[in-house]
Amino acid sequence: MSLMGNRRDTVMVIILYISAFSAAYCNNLINVALVEVMKDFSISSVTAQWLVSGYTIVTVITVMSMAFIYRRFTTRQIFFTAQSVFFVAGIGCYFAPTFPILLAVRLFQGIGVGMAITLMMNVVMALAPVEKRGFAMGLGSTFVTLAPVIAPAVSGIMIGSFGWHSIFAPLVAISGTLLVTGAVFLRNVNKSRSASLDVFSALLMAVALAVFAFGLTRLVSHTLLGVACLLVGGALFAAFAHRQHVIDDPFLVLTPLKRLKFWPACILVFIAVMSVFSVNLLLPLYFQGGLGFTALDVGLLMLVVAIFNSALGLFSGRLYDIFGSWPLITIGYGFIVVGQIVMLVMAGQYLVVPIAVGACVASVGIGMTTSPIQVAGLSTLELELQPHGVSLMSASIQITGCIAPSLYVGVMNALQDQALAAGAAMNAAVASGLCAALCVALACSVIALVLSVVYTRVILKRT
Repeated sequence: MSLMGNRRDTVMVIILYISAFSAAYCNNLINVALVEVMKDFSISSVTAQWLVSGYTIVTVITVMSMAFIYRRFTTRQIFFTAQSVFFVAGIGCYFAPTFPILLAVRLFQGIGVGMAITLMMNVVMALAPVEKRGFAMGLGSTFVTLAPVIAPAVSGIMIGSFGWHSIFAPLVAISGTLLVTGAVFLRNVNKSRSASLDVFSALLMAVALAVFAFGLTRLVSHTLLGVACLLVGGALFAAFAHRQHVIDDPFLVLTPLKRLKFWPACILVFIAVMSVFSVNLLLPLYFQGGLGFTALDVGLLMLVVAIFNSALGLFSGRLYDIFGSWPLITIGYGFIVVGQIVMLVMAGQYLVVPIAVGACVASVGIGMTTSPIQVAGLSTLELELQPHGVSLMSASIQITGCIAPSLYVGVMNALQDQALAAGAAMNAAVASGLCAALCVALACSVIALVLSVVYTRVILKRT
């Protein structure tokens, strides 16, 4: 029996899975290269992380625009636009001679990422039979989480052999192949119709995210400036939300957030993805900056860690179809908490194997939670609200990609600098910074663990 009910739709969805894979690959390929980029362009980690945070701001705006894009353009038009962006931007990043040019082209890449992953989710929710939604979304999540498995290892090998510019070559190859296969097999699932885009709302959200992210990077090192930026960013977020309620054609329909069975799922997804960055972003900085690992060493180590995430992503989708959200999601957050505690305890002792084990345990939990909680939340919405729910859920994920690096790197960098100023050795300073950032991540995960119990047992309990 085919995944989508017929072979033609199954082939098309697999192409979209691979498209989402290329987007997630684009998300994560830069992490193990940050140290090399910092050395090459003589920039700090706070500046370099804008290759993650700034790029994610563009991705968030694109994701939030997808409800409009999905109404205004056909499936094929969206797909080919996304892959064309990947192809052109990948070439631009490969040849970027300066950091400002690299950052500009990297921001352009975010447009394709926002389209690809959200398009996949919309099509899967539209085509998958209800009894197979968990497995179908879990399979899509596996493709998305498989990219972090491959990207660090491939990037590490290519950095060691050809330099950090070469890490963008695989993305160009994947997107070029998808442009050809998509032309043959892709069909339109949706129909284009008249729609308008509120550009002012898009700009308002972009500025809010940029100010908020900047505030997070300065919160520890320059507390007053950081707090001021957070307050301004929060006010801009509030202005954005207010505008969506008063204009006739909102940039992002917030109606699903009024549903008690939906909005907690967005928070839970947000924290689950924050946990991804506590592993995939902080550990490479720790291993390279504190323990002297090469990019290849880090890539291979993160390959082992991320395999657990990918494997559980597929397995948990099937478990969700059979048993529902309880106790699967809560157990997943329990794994995340335990894994982060192990990493926190072992980081100061420089014990690589226990740290890697803790990261694997956290990755198991991430795999058990990310896809099931999305399906649980989206399945509570009526069909006409699902595209808006997908945009909100995807926006939660992408906003996390903006906030988490800014927060974690800001905290890590500030504590590291304080330790160095006090005369600590580099490895001790980096370990101090990592522990501080992991404390923040652990606090968020504990909150999610408690919320998951309430959400799955009371809100989504099967009767």
